[in-house]
Amino acid sequence: MACLLILACVLLLATQRSQAFAPPRQVARGWALNAEVELIWPNKKKITATSGTPLKAAAAKAGFKPNYGCDEGKCGSCELICNGKTKIRPCIGKVPGAATTLSNP
Repeated sequence: MACLLILACVLLLATQRSQAFAPPRQVARGWALNAEVELIWPNKKKITATSGTPLKAAAAKAGFKPNYGCDEGKCGSCELICNGKTKIRPCIGKVPGAATTLSNP
């Protein structure tokens, strides 16, 4: 009986110790989850939106109307350039985790 009690204590301590020394989760390249970020749309309107929310809703909030075609991300008619580098499709995309300038391709 005493052996089982000692074994249970050792296992409990080992589990707690491994959790205490676990490295913190990293946030990829400055992107934060559920952060309020500033978006600048092609119509020069600046808005604040929560990262991870649909870009379609943020576009409506900014009064910007992308050229939606299929609403499925397949046709690319609504595609915008994000920070002068990557392409993003507002019909299916999410608000990025960092301040972003969106422009027409």
